[in-house]
Amino acid sequence: AWTNFIDDKGMHGVHVNTGAWKSQMMEDYAINGIPRFMVFDANGRVVDLDAPRPSSDDIRPLLDTTFNEEE
Repeated sequence: AWTNFIDDKGMHGVHVNTGAWKSQMMEDYAINGIPRFMVFDANGRVVDLDAPRPSSDDIRPLLDTTFNEEE
């Protein structure tokens, strides 16, 4: 059902489902609710574990700052 929803809504990006509320990933990243938006740089380093929603106007400055610094 989740993958069909992602396809139907055109939700691009990486979607992770641990299959359980209590998992190592949920604990490691202090995830206590969904949806949860996180940004990682091209090297896999954490940029923001509580990033704004991708459709938010607040995401652009975060992405511009993060990815312009890498060039």
